[in-house]
Amino acid sequence: MRRLSSPVAVTALTTVVGLLGAACANEPRQTALSGPDATSTVRIVCEADGSTTLLTPQVYVRPDGFTLRVRSDLNEPASINGLGMDVEPGLKETLMTTPPGALEVACWPFSEHNSLQEPPTHTLTIVDPEGLYVSAELECPPGDAAWREAIDYASPVKGSYASPIDAAAAHLRSLQPTDELMQAGYPEQQSAPVIVVRDGDVVASVGVALGSTRKWYVEGAHGCSSVQ
Repeated sequence: MRRLSSPVAVTALTTVVGLLGAACANEPRQTALSGPDATSTVRIVCEADGSTTLLTPQVYVRPDGFTLRVRSDLNEPASINGLGMDVEPGLKETLMTTPPGALEVACWPFSEHNSLQEPPTHTLTIVDPEGLYVSAELECPPGDAAWREAIDYASPVKGSYASPIDAAAAHLRSLQPTDELMQAGYPEQQSAPVIVVRDGDVVASVGVALGSTRKWYVEGAHGCSSVQ
């Protein structure tokens, strides 16, 4: 399990956990990078012939994730395999909160989606030398089945809770006094899930969002059967 940070005990849920806004695209927050070619921006070119050029095979994360910059020279939309997004022709830049690790990425033009063969990929390595990322992956005990739920609201959603931790704690049942609730993802990631850590294992993850009244609400959750 990856390093956990800033735990909040269930008995002290009145502590407000502030989630900082994402960094401005042209003024990204920088974490400590290493090496002359270290960067926190992934640069991909979707070539006019449908092939992929990965200009940055390695990226170092910041406290809010990393920047993805795609230039598409295609005359049609394309998917960016491995990063779960679509792009139109031209330049697109977005903030990404993909977990650290190795990904296989490629441009995939829409006109080729009916093909049985996906395009050749390039390996992108997302590096987190400072251990900024906190995983929300469940670690249920053997034989403990997991559950999942999604919640639909009428728009706009006002929200009811002062912090993401309060929203998650109010939503879940079967919490124990020694459980720890904390933000997963990157430290400055907006609307990151709240996880429940019990005896060092992640046993629940609650998706939260900020409502129109600047208060928090629960979008959905999943967890081990011991936490509902």
